[in-house]
Amino acid sequence: NEEDISGAYQVFDSFIKVPLEEKRLLKAARYFTKLQNNPKTRSLVQNKSISDGDIHIGSLAMNEVRPKLLTADYDGFPRPFFHEYGVERISYLRKGKHASLYIYCLVANPEED
Repeated sequence: NEEDISGAYQVFDSFIKVPLEEKRLLKAARYFTKLQNNPKTRSLVQNKSISDGDIHIGSLAMNEVRPKLLTADYDGFPRPFFHEYGVERISYLRKGKHASLYIYCLVANPEED
């Protein structure tokens, strides 16, 4: 319905937009290389388990002073580069059945960057 679509646009408009400048692309490439070279995360890269978007978001978080990010995609931000700061379970009905979604607050690990 139109109200739902309008509300969705309001939510999307509130997101921070980050231009993909050359500097940011280079940071993402460095982070991707670290993921490839780390024995704990190499298979995730080889299996394409981490999306390009998660690589860009992860590389941005690595360069913040107190980097935290909120996600439902726990595996998109692998250990040892991120660690769990907190988790909340959201319960809801989906097609008449109870379902759960876990939202994680993750912190970038500066020692791995």
